[in-house]
Amino acid sequence: MTTQLRGTIIKTPDNSPGLLVVDGHQKAFTLERVWRSPVAPALNMAVDVELDGAGLITSLTAVDSQQAAMEKLRQIGGAAQEHGTEAVEKAGQGIGALAARMGKVALAATVVLWIAWFYMPALTVAVPGSRTFTSWEILSLDLNNQLNIVPGSNGLLNIIGLAALAAPFAAPFVRHPRGKFLYAMPLAFMILFAVAVLWNCNRAIGAAADYAKRNVTYVPQNPRWNQMQARSMQGIEDRLADALLKNISIGYGVFVIVIASLVIAAQVFRRRASFRAGGAA
Repeated sequence: MTTQLRGTIIKTPDNSPGLLVVDGHQKAFTLERVWRSPVAPALNMAVDVELDGAGLITSLTAVDSQQAAMEKLRQIGGAAQEHGTEAVEKAGQGIGALAARMGKVALAATVVLWIAWFYMPALTVAVPGSRTFTSWEILSLDLNNQLNIVPGSNGLLNIIGLAALAAPFAAPFVRHPRGKFLYAMPLAFMILFAVAVLWNCNRAIGAAADYAKRNVTYVPQNPRWNQMQARSMQGIEDRLADALLKNISIGYGVFVIVIASLVIAAQVFRRRASFRAGGAA
């Protein structure tokens, strides 16, 4: 009785026998009476190995390199598909368990919040050139004293924002009664976000007004000119603010973020109500 297996040559025969790995075991071989291919054996060559009932090699046949490569790809693809299916099943179980703890509405709102924060347009600036920014990008922008947008870096506020957006995922696992307030963290951060943006704009408008006032030219011999210049500086902060507002528009991403944050924050009161009802019962 013979058995046919696939093996790989790890040493070609020279003055000593060659070696191949078959079924996890190393076996020595020679070319005499067992090598069936017209090509010489080579290192790492795939071969079909025929064994007799005693486990001795009776035939070795080289496998076509393209065939061996295709078989290897099929093995890798099969393993990847198997592991991918397993990963999807585990992810589905994890999402199902999280939805059971958070509630489907809260989980869906949190996922939408993350998508809107990183991908949906939150602000469009018309001058110079129309540019759109997401909420994540807005916190890394700055306004100079000429009200031009200059790039910055993701600082502490962005890190706080990421923690606030992740807080609802942690809320179901916190046993402390106040842990439910983690659902309100995104809404609280949105308020902080709005305050930070308004502060940045007001600071830039103030700097731009100071810059304009410092560059006003006064002529001692021309009082009329000086009065005109002084009059032009009156209310300059309001005019700069109007000019800034005319060149920016809020994107739909902001509305999605606010609605999603309100839906998530509502879980605080829903869970508080259910807790009281349970206690009363």
